[in-house]
Amino acid sequence: MSEKARGQSDIIGDPIMDSTQFEEEWNSSFEFKFIDVDDLMSNERDIFKKTEAIMRLIGGRPINVKEIKISETMRMDDFSFTEAAGIWEANDSCIIIKRSQLQSLKDYAGTLLHEIAHAISGATDVSSEFEQCLTSLLGRVVSNI
Repeated sequence: MSEKARGQSDIIGDPIMDSTQFEEEWNSSFEFKFIDVDDLMSNERDIFKKTEAIMRLIGGRPINVKEIKISETMRMDDFSFTEAAGIWEANDSCIIIKRSQLQSLKDYAGTLLHEIAHAISGATDVSSEFEQCLTSLLGRVVSNI
């Protein structure tokens, strides 16, 4: 569908925005809505407080991860056309996780470890480097349990 829309006009002559253009426009105008830990609900805060324990399962916080932030809003995911669950911001040395991930420890820990794999590997999703790093992290978790 996106390929067919590219370069086309709507009924009044305005260009039709395809999904790639929409994602690029959304992300370029996007601003995170960060949530202070003290403003989280108690159940969310309890899960967030497990961050360091989760990272200890892989040998500790990676040296290049300076901060973990929670945001009410997220940029678009490159593959699903929905808001991402988490993002590794290499320029800021921080991981940003969508607040909704704090509804369960499983979702939060999975997203945190996923983003840590990006931080360690420097690789993008759907790459062999990323997959190898994620596999290594899973092995570390199991060996440290």
